[in-house]
Amino acid sequence: MHGTEAHGSDENIDYIANSDGSSTVEDDPIFFGPPSFIHIPHVERVQTLQDKVSIEFYKLAKDHNLSNVAYDKFIKLFNNYIKDDQFENKPLLSRYHAEKRMTDLYPVKPDCYDICSNNCGIFLDSSQEKCTECGTTRTQHPQTLSYFPLAKQLACLVSQQSFRSLLLPRSERENNEDPRVLEDIWDGNIYQDQKDNLFKDDLTLCLGLQQDGFVPFNRGGGSIILVNALIMNLPSFERYKIPSMIQAMAIPVKPVTHCLDNFLIPLFEELQALQNYGVLISCNDGDYHLKVHVLFMTGDIVGVQELIHHKTFRSTYGCHMCYIQPKSIPSRNGNGFTKSFAGNPSGVYEMRRKVDFTEEAFLEGSIIPQRGITAPTPLAKLNAFHGFSYVGLDALHLFGSNVGKHIWEMIVSSYSNADIPFRLPQKRREYVDVHKKLANMRSVDWVLMLLFVLPTIICDQIVEEYKEQSREHVKALVALSKGCAIALSWYIEQDDIVEMESYMRNSEVPDNMYTINMHLLLHCGEITRRLGPLSGISAASLERAIGYTKRLIKSKKKPGINVANVLLRHQACRYFGVIYDDTNNEEDKSTMYNAPDNENIYHVRSVESYENSDGSATPHSPEFWGYFNSSTDKFIEVDLQAHLHTYWQRRFGQSTTIPEKHNLRTDIIIGKRMFFNGTVYDSLEHKCTTQKICHFVKLSIPVDKYVKRSITSKANWKVYFGEVLLFVAHKFNDDIEEMLCLVRLVNASLNKNTGCPYGSQSIGDDGYRKLYVVDCDNIDSHTGIIKMGKDHGIDSNECYYIYPEMVANSDIDLHSVKKVSQ
Repeated sequence: MHGTEAHGSDENIDYIANSDGSSTVEDDPIFFGPPSFIHIPHVERVQTLQDKVSIEFYKLAKDHNLSNVAYDKFIKLFNNYIKDDQFENKPLLSRYHAEKRMTDLYPVKPDCYDICSNNCGIFLDSSQEKCTECGTTRTQHPQTLSYFPLAKQLACLVSQQSFRSLLLPRSERENNEDPRVLEDIWDGNIYQDQKDNLFKDDLTLCLGLQQDGFVPFNRGGGSIILVNALIMNLPSFERYKIPSMIQAMAIPVKPVTHCLDNFLIPLFEELQALQNYGVLISCNDGDYHLKVHVLFMTGDIVGVQELIHHKTFRSTYGCHMCYIQPKSIPSRNGNGFTKSFAGNPSGVYEMRRKVDFTEEAFLEGSIIPQRGITAPTPLAKLNAFHGFSYVGLDALHLFGSNVGKHIWEMIVSSYSNADIPFRLPQKRREYVDVHKKLANMRSVDWVLMLLFVLPTIICDQIVEEYKEQSREHVKALVALSKGCAIALSWYIEQDDIVEMESYMRNSEVPDNMYTINMHLLLHCGEITRRLGPLSGISAASLERAIGYTKRLIKSKKKPGINVANVLLRHQACRYFGVIYDDTNNEEDKSTMYNAPDNENIYHVRSVESYENSDGSATPHSPEFWGYFNSSTDKFIEVDLQAHLHTYWQRRFGQSTTIPEKHNLRTDIIIGKRMFFNGTVYDSLEHKCTTQKICHFVKLSIPVDKYVKRSITSKANWKVYFGEVLLFVAHKFNDDIEEMLCLVRLVNASLNKNTGCPYGSQSIGDDGYRKLYVVDCDNIDSHTGIIKMGKDHGIDSNECYYIYPEMVANSDIDLHSVKKVSQ
């Protein structure tokens, strides 16, 4: 391996070098056959007291979002008082030197490779003078690619007992309660077929790889492709966090067409060694033999076509997943011809076979038709490779920047040769945020447009414009939105997949507007069957890693070296337990599943449903953040005492004698915010200073009109919407306490055309509302509001209530506020 040092002269670059000035690159490759033995030293063995205290202070500074200026001032103050002989007159390290020391101590250093000047590959060996792809001679000062060995990165993680405790045992991965339900990759057909062969034990890691490019600067600065690894053995609520993901490399150039895998050779070679031999890891509590298999490698559609050497959608066989042959028809601009993928109306296609991507298909004399594949893919050498589904379908790129954007282009269509049946004139679309913010729309924004804006205000305006003629158009658009919502769900039944596939067959799209991306929608069902919910393999986590990395790149002169140092620093921070976050927004830090330090946590321990065997709160029980003692007497304006009395009457019915209202306990505990199921909720009484609506919620409430009578109770769960006014914990007696919320319910109905909930009331509006006390765990999710008022230039005061799991025309059991149980 070539050992080019990753450093330069730019002042914005943190140099990668050992403390003694030696190269950080190890010339010896890791694998030659049997498992390598990697020893990960415990940090205590290699740290002086100066190192230890400096790194601990660095951790505290990052955890509490201390600015760099304040950091330097504290260090200067502490160093004036350090007189302990243990420090040997060595002051605490500054922020820069603490980061430098951590990268020096971090056991993983990058392998660096020179890049061909034509961007068609890397030089794998220091003796290699000419590029094997184009024959160009190696330049004197080439760009370099830094590769961070996966084996060593994984060894650093596995050496920590806290990480090993998070890994899902083989027996707990898939959904054993109902095998017809897909909730994760473990429930897909691919893992089920391979688990007894490749994933026999708990410590065989299943990885998912993702790759996508980004431009580090808004004006120039080149292109960088980040390769990200997900450790699928981690629980879903953990694996997609930035500290849990691994970045293997950042390619600092845009590869020439069909040359992407030339840059990935070090990764492919290491993956083959990890699957065949594994690696031995020496830890304080014993040795571990680790093996690794990669179950998928996804990314943007063009990128995955590059990985499997597909010609592009313009070829005779334009789909990289099936053998459809697009037809050439007059283009939508009326200028020339275009490829249409309208294809088979039934949506049934012959899928590509696994052998199509292997070397066997390209041997001399092979009778296997290649049909759009130009060369074998290195991915086919991996044991877990399973054909076309290995590169999956990334929902973020497919639904977002492609299908969602394409639907909007049809809505605003100005094409001269395209008969768009649901096109909206300027007056009916100018108030839509999509129209106002078109230049700033990201992939995730287009996804939200498909899920929430399309079946609400857009379909409403189509109905207003086309009246009865709009019935089929709206039906088709709502079907598309519903199909996307099912595909993005984390809970998918087999019947849902069949339903989703039927929704994706959109007959309202003209043939010359039926692009490759519209066709790929038809393959979502098969990918879901094979790999589980599309959200599990989505590049959304990769985009999060890109966003985190991008803001730390400062050097326009040498961004490749800069990004390599950013990745090394991030890995070192993770190894030493630092939450590396450069944001200064305290609101953002509260979403890290931890209450801010100035907000103490309260949860009910006496209620059996909220209690572990040791008396602690269960992981999914409600928590009050920033709680304090109070009294119902302070909330006379909402008559909180009466609503609590009504709550206990509903709770016990005729089975318990409820004291009169004035005899109930008046002492209560108030929570400023509530944390429940991974979400932080506000109350109107203690609303945070943010523009986000965090106190308008969707609730599931048991409704029983006989609840207070002496007949058998038959409660049914109904859906309501409302504002949370107050989070309150109240005791009925000394041994029964509940965490409750006072909500102001609003009236809502379902739109007859799209089945989306709407009402005439928004946040702070007057109108018929009902105050009601319910259990905190009756809250399902946050709810957003899309206004349709006169301020948008249309004659309507309606507000659509949208929520994360909303599916247009779904069976939502919405109920009238007047009929909620008293």
